[in-house]
Amino acid sequence: MPATYPIFVNLTGLRIVVVGGGQVAARKVAVMLEHGATRIRLISPERHPDMPSRIEFIQARYEPGLLGSPQLVIAATNDAVLNRQIAADARKLGAMVNLVDGESSGESDFLTASIVERGNIRVAVNSSGVPGLSKLMCELLEGWLEPEWAAFSERLRERRERMKAAANVDLAEAMRKLTTRDAFERFKRTGELES
Repeated sequence: MPATYPIFVNLTGLRIVVVGGGQVAARKVAVMLEHGATRIRLISPERHPDMPSRIEFIQARYEPGLLGSPQLVIAATNDAVLNRQIAADARKLGAMVNLVDGESSGESDFLTASIVERGNIRVAVNSSGVPGLSKLMCELLEGWLEPEWAAFSERLRERRERMKAAANVDLAEAMRKLTTRDAFERFKRTGELES
């Protein structure tokens, strides 16, 4: 597995194509829609009952011309040879590709992750093709990432915005003092940030 660089991507407006209409594709489409995707095209002869309806659906067997001009492509068919053909075709168009059966082998340009969220905090876990391990890690993170982190994070964001507008504030130093474990424990007890 080659080294990868973890990033969070704004999916709004990106041209996303998913080839394959099964359960894995349905799950990936649902997660992308939850995280802001607005332009998803599905190419498949069939559509899983759990597939979200608010996407463009082209009911057909895959042909390269159906890709259009994608930026991200997910090859999610149950045919490994076809997935690799989809990847080759998409890369010729300049798209980044995820092969659902090629994450652990390094054939994907990007990997998807399991996500734990608390408000505006998102922790992503990828185990390079070992989904059971990602699920276990997320369960552990769910237990550790207490619900109060969401409110703490929001209050910190609000405070940071106010400090940015104020004159003569060392923003880095102020945030360093506010983002400690002790500051979080105090927030849990009092609901207040240090002044």
